[in-house]
Amino acid sequence: MNFDAIRYFATAYEQGSIHKAAESLYISPQGLSQSIKQLEESFSEALFIRTNRGLVPTSFGKQVYDYARRIVADLDDLEGFLVQHKSGVSSELSLVVCGGFNRNTYTVPSIISKFEQENPSVICTTSYVEVADDVYDQLYTEKVDIGIICYSCEREGFSYLPIKKLKVNCVLSKDNPLARKSSLTWSQVADIPLFSAHRSDPFSAEVRDNFKRYGIEPPAAIYSTDIGVLAHAIEGDHAMGMLSKTYSLAVQKLSDNIAVLPVEPPLFINVGFVLKDRQTKDSLAYEFLEFISETLISQEEMS
Repeated sequence: MNFDAIRYFATAYEQGSIHKAAESLYISPQGLSQSIKQLEESFSEALFIRTNRGLVPTSFGKQVYDYARRIVADLDDLEGFLVQHKSGVSSELSLVVCGGFNRNTYTVPSIISKFEQENPSVICTTSYVEVADDVYDQLYTEKVDIGIICYSCEREGFSYLPIKKLKVNCVLSKDNPLARKSSLTWSQVADIPLFSAHRSDPFSAEVRDNFKRYGIEPPAAIYSTDIGVLAHAIEGDHAMGMLSKTYSLAVQKLSDNIAVLPVEPPLFINVGFVLKDRQTKDSLAYEFLEFISETLISQEEMS
């Protein structure tokens, strides 16, 4: 059976027109018509009824198309595999990263680069988002294989795998009198007028709940996920930040006038991976999880 003819038939079926299908296939309408005619002759049955308005599939044509579209999809997968095989890449892994593991900390890009060096047959693609909801959306629609988030956001249909806890710090201007202390209490932090976090993430809720746990009214909040905005506000003593360690250090790198202090008693936020429940433990995603877990745990930045 001629696979090109199967692809041509499927395209004509989807386009409903010889001319449109031929244009998308970069062949002549006459060549496409001849290919479909030969296919019909091999089946000894018509696939289309030709009309002035285009192609109308026969009952037999509809049944053939159900098989043809799967054949075309398999052929596309085969072509992709052959391209990867020729280039030395046999697998792809897509990730979406959220929260304190943002692009500014350089943590994730460096780990991915190391993983690719140790696994030359794998290529990783990474996207970055600001809220956990976007991670789950991309996993649900299967746009990515794995998500990395800094907060415990367990949801039905997904597996959340915690690997490390991040300590929450207070980030404030060095001009603030509190910056002279070695650590702060939650009551001292509440005296600072503004509080920076992200409105949509569980991180903010966990921090606010922690204030209430000690009988303290949480400070008024401003919200931003842009570390440049946070650094500018904190540097000018207009706000303070309650941020995970990786994120607070990233903010501090933008200005010499920003201090990072621990808050006592300490509050820890989970770091973990998110997968769809249907993924098997022998998948490439799990291989990456084992690698990144060992790497993160060994990094002093994550302590």
